[in-house]
Amino acid sequence: MNQEQPLSPLFSPPYPLIVGVVKTPDELAKVKRGDCDIVELRVDAYAEGVHELTPQVPCDVPVLLTFRDATEGGYCVVAQHERIECVRRLLPMAAAVDWEIALLDDAGDLLEQMHASGIMLVASAHYFSGTPSASELDALEQRALAAGADLVKVAFTPQNWEQVQAVAEWLTRPGHPRPVALMGMGLLAQESRLFLCKQGSALVYGYLGNSPSAPGQMSVEDCRKAFQRA
Repeated sequence: MNQEQPLSPLFSPPYPLIVGVVKTPDELAKVKRGDCDIVELRVDAYAEGVHELTPQVPCDVPVLLTFRDATEGGYCVVAQHERIECVRRLLPMAAAVDWEIALLDDAGDLLEQMHASGIMLVASAHYFSGTPSASELDALEQRALAAGADLVKVAFTPQNWEQVQAVAEWLTRPGHPRPVALMGMGLLAQESRLFLCKQGSALVYGYLGNSPSAPGQMSVEDCRKAFQRA
């Protein structure tokens, strides 16, 4: 990847950008411009109907398409080739796609197609029972950038505030070639997310439907209040 390439307008400041999370096409169709900056469709939450999804769902907000693998918190178990083909079929509706850093090697052809179509890549990692060290974060970032990521996202589960501060120190270190989004889950989820956004984390996720998609996720309404969005 050419690290001199300018940032994607989709992920440009001011930060944090508010990502509204929906779990069904019906919820997606109800999202209006101004509700959030980006809307994430959790394709994996559609479970049995996932193969019936079509890219012809109207939406006034750029769509981040996420078919989360079960190993990193996805709602359903699907073979990798089926997951890749489903996302490929839905690419016409996407401004960006979230794909796990650990599984980037499996998606080479898909990533090439996204790049050729101008679709952005959010490369993500999820720690549901711990917090990555600075060296682990370095390795995740390097692997994501090597795959052409436009934004690096890491969710983690801090056990104490010292772990949140350590992650914040890594975040505020100069020299990140692409925007970074860091967010806590679990008991310190809300406090850590607000704190990390004030330190420069590029995204904050909030649910638009009836329930969060990650432990401790706030609603979009709460995100808008927290960051004084009209």
